[in-house]
Amino acid sequence: MDTMTSIITIVAGLCITLFSAVVLAAALYGILIWFPRQRNNRVESLKASGRQGKAVILRIPENIKGYHSGRKALYTMITIGLEIDVPGIDIYQVDKLFTFPTGWLGALEVGKVVDVWVDPKNPRDLDKIVIHVT
Repeated sequence: MDTMTSIITIVAGLCITLFSAVVLAAALYGILIWFPRQRNNRVESLKASGRQGKAVILRIPENIKGYHSGRKALYTMITIGLEIDVPGIDIYQVDKLFTFPTGWLGALEVGKVVDVWVDPKNPRDLDKIVIHVT
């Protein structure tokens, strides 16, 4: 192999390595910073512009009832059954998938009343229902 081919091979390898590092950094930024920020902004926007009411937890997954603090994940996706009561809107029930902080799973229990915000234009839109569990 001559000198020029060796130089081109080394430069191409460096370019591929740098490109891979940039893609990996962008993916980590998106997953760890940008996506959670966007989700929080969407929740805060709905709380500011949505209609507030109360919801009763009707159903939670069986494995949540035996929650123990030894879990390692920061967030857990769970489906919660709610009966939503918002002033000016008929009472209705939904089953919605929430991304919930794993450390707060112990606060979920059937019959608990939680704050809820819904989109006043489309209150049954599952993407626009937010709860606050304390």
